[in-house]
Amino acid sequence: MQLTTNFNLAEFECRDGSSPPPELAPRLELLAVQLQILRDLIGAPIRIVSGYRSPEYNATLKASKPTSQHVQARAADIRADGVDVEELATICDELQESGRWIMGGLGVYPGPSGFVHVDTRGTKARWRG
Repeated sequence: MQLTTNFNLAEFECRDGSSPPPELAPRLELLAVQLQILRDLIGAPIRIVSGYRSPEYNATLKASKPTSQHVQARAADIRADGVDVEELATICDELQESGRWIMGGLGVYPGPSGFVHVDTRGTKARWRG
C-alpha cells in the first residue's frame, strides 16, 4: 500500500515479517508524510532501517523498551543517501523546530552503520546513542 509518493507500507514492516496492526495504520501514514517532507527537502532517497516493531520482536532487542515508539508505529530509524547522520539529524531538528514536522523524538546514532531515529510522539525528546 502506497502511503506517500516515495513511501509504502512494506518499508515500515517489522523485521520479523509481521505487518503493523490495521489500527496503527494512521500513525504510520503520519510518519510517512513527515518522511516525505524530509525526502522532498533533501532530494535524496531515505532508507528505513527500522520502522514498526512487533512487541515480540522488540523484546529481543537489548536497548529497546516495551513502550518504544516503534511498537506504537510512531518511529523510524533512517538513513539518507549521500547525507551523513549528523547533517540528517540537524535537518530533522530544524524541520521540527520550524513547525514543518510534528514535534517528537530525535536520536542520533553515529558511526559507520549510523542512523537517525525520528518519531511523532508530539513532545520534544533528544538523545545520542
